[in-house]
Amino acid sequence: MLGRVAAAAGVATVVFTVAAMPTTGARSQASRIIDRTFVCTPAFVGGVYKVDTRAHRRAVRRGSSWVQPAFADVSTNVSAASATAIKNELAWVTSGRPTRDASVVDAPAGFRFPMRRWGTIGVNREQCRPSKKPVALGRSGLRGGRVGVSDEEWDCFAARRVLVRIRAVMTQPARLTLYVGFLRTTVPVTAASVAVQTESGKRLVFAQVLASGDSLLHTSPDCFPD
Repeated sequence: MLGRVAAAAGVATVVFTVAAMPTTGARSQASRIIDRTFVCTPAFVGGVYKVDTRAHRRAVRRGSSWVQPAFADVSTNVSAASATAIKNELAWVTSGRPTRDASVVDAPAGFRFPMRRWGTIGVNREQCRPSKKPVALGRSGLRGGRVGVSDEEWDCFAARRVLVRIRAVMTQPARLTLYVGFLRTTVPVTAASVAVQTESGKRLVFAQVLASGDSLLHTSPDCFPD
């Protein structure tokens, strides 16, 4: 994998020169609905398995694009380096067409990971693999609601493995393709949901990014603010 760091207006942007490759299998066919479930491995931190989640609503419009699309993610602690902070992401969803400088992660030292390159939807293929286990989409048993323009962040104790389901409505037919260790699409999203639960069925996170630009985040009562 080859990479370079380019500075623009005093902000460093990580740009990888690896071309995207299509996924294989029955679910790689392009569709306006992407509905995939994965089993993911959280990091073991301080003697516990832990996943984090954050979300914010849409903000700062430029023409038909957004500097900050509506966003929700699930992450863990894989990398402590700013240049590889994207590896902490297990999965993310957005809503709204991103500008060129809209970023999945704004890491320390000015490192950014543009959505137009890393994806409007993304799944960490190194930490997650496809699963056929059922994961309900809904907020039953969880607490939360709408979030603002600043990140709302929560930490949740998890298990050795968690199930992550993403369901998204795209602006046009799309499919997830492999890019630098992630399955992703760069097609803009109309609305999307992400749900996380343990393999035993305990719900941890349910987040939505809506066509209106709102983001909703619900977490288990056992989760705590970051």
